[in-house]
Amino acid sequence: ADDPREPAQPLPRPGDGEAVLAGHRMLLDLGRLQEGDTALAGTRHAALARLSATTAAETGVKDGDLLAVTGPAGTVELPLQVTDMPDRVVWVPLNSVGRGISADTGANPGGLVRIGPAAAPGAPVEPSEVRA
Repeated sequence: ADDPREPAQPLPRPGDGEAVLAGHRMLLDLGRLQEGDTALAGTRHAALARLSATTAAETGVKDGDLLAVTGPAGTVELPLQVTDMPDRVVWVPLNSVGRGISADTGANPGGLVRIGPAAAPGAPVEPSEVRA
C-alpha cells in the first residue's frame, strides 16, 4: 500500500529565474459575493507578489518593482513586496487580478513558474518570450 506520509509527486526544484508558486484567496478579492458592493470592495488589500530578499536580488527586482510571474498560459504582473519567506517561492493572491492566477498563467500552487522584472511599457518583446 502507498504510504500517505510520502508526497504523491516529487517536490519541484526551481532553477534560476524560477520559483514555486504559492498563494491563497484573500478574504476580500474578486469573488462573486462581493460584486456590486463598492464599499466592501474598497477595503480590499492591494494585490502584491511576495519574494524573499535573496530571491528578489537573484531575480533582479527590488521592493516596489513590477514582477512578472509566467506560467504555460501567460503572465501576470504585480508590484513586489519583499517578505521574510522561503527562497525561490513566489506568493501571489489567487483571485485578486484578471481571471485569477491559475487561469491567467496556467499554473497552480505548488507548480513552477518563471519570475522576472516586468517588461517596460512599449519595450520590444524578445522572440523567446513569445508564446504560441
